[in-house]
Amino acid sequence: MLFIINPVAGKQEVKREIANVLEIFTSAGFLVTTHVTQRRGDATETAKLCGGEYDIIACSGGDGTFNETATGVISGGHYVPIGYMPSGSYNDFATYQQISKSMTKAARNIVKGNRRFVDVIRFETNGRRRNIFNAADFGAFTWLAYTTPQESKNTLGAYAYILEGIRDLNKIKGQHLRIEANGGTYEGTYIFGIICNATMLAGVLSKKGRLIQSDDGIMEVGLVHMPANRRDLQETIEALRREDLSDPHITFFKTREMKMIPENSLDMSLDGEKETVQDSAELECLHSRIELVG
Repeated sequence: MLFIINPVAGKQEVKREIANVLEIFTSAGFLVTTHVTQRRGDATETAKLCGGEYDIIACSGGDGTFNETATGVISGGHYVPIGYMPSGSYNDFATYQQISKSMTKAARNIVKGNRRFVDVIRFETNGRRRNIFNAADFGAFTWLAYTTPQESKNTLGAYAYILEGIRDLNKIKGQHLRIEANGGTYEGTYIFGIICNATMLAGVLSKKGRLIQSDDGIMEVGLVHMPANRRDLQETIEALRREDLSDPHITFFKTREMKMIPENSLDMSLDGEKETVQDSAELECLHSRIELVG
C-alpha cells in the first residue's frame, strides 16, 4: 500500500491517529509505504510516478488531497484502487460517497475491501486539463463554492433563499453561453449553471424516482435562466424552492460530453477551485475511471 498523507489538512487529525491507522493496515497484511506531502501538487506527482507499483493507494487529507491523488492515478495511466480517509475542513466528496469521517473507521472500511467505481469529469480549457469529482459551476452563486461545504448547499432549494435575498434585478448578472451537447445546442443567458456527477442534483432526482448514479458515464447539467422581469424572478425563486427541474426557468439535461462557449470570459468553480474560461471549455465524463475502496 502507498499511503499519502497531507499533514496540515483540517485539524491535523492524521497526526493523532497515524499509529492507529498504520496498525489497522499492517494487521490486515499490507506492507505500507508512507509519503507525507510537502507542497501543493505533491500527491499528484507521487501517485503518477509510483502508483503503478502498488496494489492500493490510501490517502488522508481533504477533498483536495483526494483530487490530487486520483488525478495522479489518472494522468499516470494507472488503475489502482484508492482508499480515502477524509480529514479536511470540508469533505464534500466523502460526504456524498458516504465515507466515514472517523479516520480509524475509514481505515477499517478500506481493509475490508468493499469497492465501487466512480465517474470523473475531465475539464479542459486554455490548454489546461483538470479532473472534477463533485461539480463545476458558474454564475450568481459560484462564490458559495469557496466558502460553503457542499452538505450545506446540496439542493437547489438552498439557492432560492439566496436569490430571494438579492431581489434587485439590477444586481443579478447573467452569463450568455452556448453549450454544444447531445448533437444539439443550448443557448441563453443564465444566472447559474452546474455540471456535476451526482452531487447537487442527486437529491432532486431521487425524490422524483430518477436516481442519479455516480458510475453511469453521464454528467448532469442544470442551468437557471436570467429572469426577464420581477415576475420571472419570483417564478424562478419558486421553481428553485420546489427543486423542479422541469420548470421552464430551468434547463436540465444529461450528456457524456459537451462544449461550453461563453460570450465573455467565464469564471467557474471546479470542485471549489477557481478557473476562468476564456474562449471555450470541453468536458467529458470518464466512465468508472476511479475505483474507490472503503
